[in-house]
Amino acid sequence: MSCNEPEKNESKNILLNCDFDTAHNTIPFKKIKNSFFIPAFEKTIKEASKEIKSIADNKNKPGFYNTVEALDKSAKKLALVSNIFFNLNHAETSPELQKIAKKAATLLADFENDIYFNVKLFKRVKKIYDKRKKIELTNEQITLLEKTYLQFFKNGVELDKEKQSKLRDISKELAKLQLQFDENVLAETNNFILQIDNK
Repeated sequence: MSCNEPEKNESKNILLNCDFDTAHNTIPFKKIKNSFFIPAFEKTIKEASKEIKSIADNKNKPGFYNTVEALDKSAKKLALVSNIFFNLNHAETSPELQKIAKKAATLLADFENDIYFNVKLFKRVKKIYDKRKKIELTNEQITLLEKTYLQFFKNGVELDKEKQSKLRDISKELAKLQLQFDENVLAETNNFILQIDNK
């Protein structure tokens, strides 16, 4: 993952920095504003999309390292932003964070669909998968290859455009419903009172 110099209007958003200026590079939650999250998601998704495109457009022969492993190692900055946000949302949620979560979930669902609907990328993975018994791979590498290959199928890579469009809508709606479910569970948990009247 490469780190680009932030633009002027992004310079104060610490989520867009490569490293946090803290001991052991720990996350400085107190310095993170809610307003940082959506710009951070949008920026890191854009960067991750470029990484995915470069893997799919690679002119070199598809191989485990330049395709499967490269895909597995991509979007690290996006993963960090996601982990920070959703852990915070679970641990210390608020109406504002819940509103951000709904938009973030839609952005992430679109990004994931863009990966698994990418036929060019899938063809590279498939070429490696089809010859997996003829190349030397560790058990861990075989597991990652098989998992990656199956993810494309499970996420609709071979569906026609109309069905992919429908699946895209379903995945976004499902992401929102999952968040709503989590919010409902949290609300009920917070409302629970254990009343003991037996001395």
